[in-house]
Amino acid sequence: MEIFNDISERDLLLIIIGWCIAKVLDGSLHILTETVKGFFSKPRKNKRSRKKR
Repeated sequence: MEIFNDISERDLLLIIIGWCIAKVLDGSLHILTETVKGFFSKPRKNKRSRKKR
């Protein structure tokens, strides 16, 4: 039972750490896609999306 408890605690930590990393990566990915869109498409809606955030 001790080993199982240890694994569940580790899984919880991994889930929390993974969630934080995923949030950070999601934010950076969103910024990257926004900049790529700005480079490839006409940058007229860029100012609007930047004002919202």
